[in-house]
Amino acid sequence: MVQVQVDKKTIFMVVLTLFFFAGCASKDNVTSLKKYDDNITKDQLLNAAKKVFKYSDSSKFIIDSYYNELKVKKTDMDFGFLTATVREDSFDFKVFKDQNDSLTATLSISRQFGIDNNDSIEYIDPEVYEYGLFWDRVDYFLGIKDEYARCNYPISKGLICDLGVLENNKPIKKDVE
Repeated sequence: MVQVQVDKKTIFMVVLTLFFFAGCASKDNVTSLKKYDDNITKDQLLNAAKKVFKYSDSSKFIIDSYYNELKVKKTDMDFGFLTATVREDSFDFKVFKDQNDSLTATLSISRQFGIDNNDSIEYIDPEVYEYGLFWDRVDYFLGIKDEYARCNYPISKGLICDLGVLENNKPIKKDVE
């Protein structure tokens, strides 16, 4: 029988390392993924995603468009009693061909409070209402769905829907084509 002696310092370092990696893992980028048929092109998908933000509230979203992705930002202020905090929502939308040569799109949403404070980045869980709303609206602009998904309720400090965009600007038919 082999006996192993471990001192308190070694145990402390192992526990500290585990807490460090557990803390880093909680900040992982969370992504929602959707596959599309061969009749949808990369450009059609990117344009549909742009329209989602344009018709949600074009004055709030800044859209940077690249070859196969969109980086979208929405900056707002949170006001408290005698305080104001900058809040920035980031939407990272990517389109690529997977190993089966299927067109795949991903969306990752994060929220950051303050300026240049990477410690305050919170990745939004794909189960949040706005992910489903986003994909439904992309499908509408692609002609896959007939109904334009509306914000069902006012969300204070929401990601796509918030108190400022309750009018649910429904695009007219020519905007979809």
